[in-house]
This record gives sequence, structure tokens and C-alpha cells, in this order.
Amino acid sequence: MHVSGVELLIRRWLPGARFVNCAARLESGECVGYDSQFYPATPSEYSEFMRRYQDFLSQNMVEWLGDCYDCEDFAQLASALFSAWFRKNAVLKAVGRVYYVHNGSRELLGWHAYNVVLYCLEEDLTKCSIENTVLVLLEPQGPVSVIASYPYITLSDGSYIEYETVEVHPPG
Repeated sequence: MHVSGVELLIRRWLPGARFVNCAARLESGECVGYDSQFYPATPSEYSEFMRRYQDFLSQNMVEWLGDCYDCEDFAQLASALFSAWFRKNAVLKAVGRVYYVHNGSRELLGWHAYNVVLYCLEEDLTKCSIENTVLVLLEPQGPVSVIASYPYITLSDGSYIEYETVEVHPPG
């Protein structure tokens, strides 16, 4: 999928979010991009990734640690591991505001980093297109994921966390 397809999916699934494909900015102000082609995850790849990622976190005792190892580190790890294991750049990094919603009130918790996954609904990637690719939000500290058109992770008490994506960045 060309980078323009990724931009279209982000506009469709994450209204208001920007795709920032900029590895470096030249003196002229021109941006040098990361990748120009992206390869979505298939259902079986994503399922295997979630299993392996959970195992990796457990076996290596990867835990949140204040500003030393926090949300952006987990997002980078998930993106890098998917690329290493499947040789695809389907797991993008995202930044946005996160809200706690309970009993009709909405409280800003702050800024947060997480992942956006290019997810093809078909196992056969030759049948994958813009029309059957969705974006999945992955909370890499969980790990738990939801379809981006419903950006809420429900908690056990019935409250939920709402993700408002502002920027999406390629792996790298």
C-alpha cells in the first residue's frame, strides 16, 4: 500500500489526526520521509503477534517505569517487534490525548503514545485494498486492541479510556 493509501485510511478512520512521515527535515524545510510503501498485517499475523508480544513482555519482565520506560517506549517496542518478526511495517506509532470517561464525565488524563495497526481483513494480501483495510488501535502496555472507529477500551467497572489520536508516525 502506497503512503497515500495510509494517509487516506488515517483520514477515514481517525478524523483530525495527521500522518507525519518525516524522518528528518532538511535546511530547506523539506521533509525526508520514512517508508513509501506499507504492508498491512493479516488476521493470522496480528493474532500471532499479540500472542508473541504478550509472551515477550512477560518473559522479559518489561514493565512501565516512570519516564525511563513508559508509553512511547512500549509503542516503539511493539512497532519494532512486529517489523522484526513479520518483515512488515504495519504497526505505526501514534500520539494523542487520552480521557477517562465515567458516569457521563470526561477527564483528560494527558498525552499518550500507542500504536495504530494497518490491518487487512483478508488473509490473502493480494486481495487487500483500501476498502478492506482497517486501522486498529493497540495499547502496547496492555496489550489490548480495538478498531479505530470505536476508540474506547472498557474497564472492569464500566468506565472506559477514550483515545483521541493527533498524530500517526511510521515505524522507525
